[in-house]
Amino acid sequence: VANLLASASASAKTGAAATINVSKTSAITEAIVGAGAQLTAQGLVCVQAQSEAYLLVATGSAAISATSSAALALVNVFEFDRTVTAQIHKGAQVASKAGDVQVLASATDYAFLVGFGGGLASSTGLAGTVFVVNAHNKVQALVGTFADEKKETGLDAADTNINAEGSVGIISHLNTTLETVAGALSLSGSGNAIGAVTVVETM
Repeated sequence: VANLLASASASAKTGAAATINVSKTSAITEAIVGAGAQLTAQGLVCVQAQSEAYLLVATGSAAISATSSAALALVNVFEFDRTVTAQIHKGAQVASKAGDVQVLASATDYAFLVGFGGGLASSTGLAGTVFVVNAHNKVQALVGTFADEKKETGLDAADTNINAEGSVGIISHLNTTLETVAGALSLSGSGNAIGAVTVVETM
């Protein structure tokens, strides 16, 4: 996902400009061997669910006032919301005669965020840049079936057999990378100038 946003304002009196961006990526990715299924291979058996999300956002805002005040704001909100599941249900028979068996769930989040704002005024100048990033990801590799699928409780692996000549791996992996470049510049000829940058991350 790539977003490019800009806003500008110029006025003989009060100048104001704002850029507001809300981006959300959500997905459900599943790789499942069903209950009672039989899966046999000579080499590697891999039950793999993989999801990747890449976000590139550039925002800019400028406000200019010749005789009075200038104010600008950059507000960027981003949310990653995904469920990635690799699962072998109960009663399944999975075998590799000459290799490994893997149950692998993985997710990758990458966000590169750029935001700059500037305000120029003869009296009061205000400039602010805010980034809010929320990541709500569930990545799970499972053997068995939940008694309560909604609450995901009571995992039951009865009568499930996994056989391998090599190794058996039950692996879940989440990699989140966030890179932010942000700035706010405010200039005032005769009054007050305030600039602020805020980055809030919830992982």
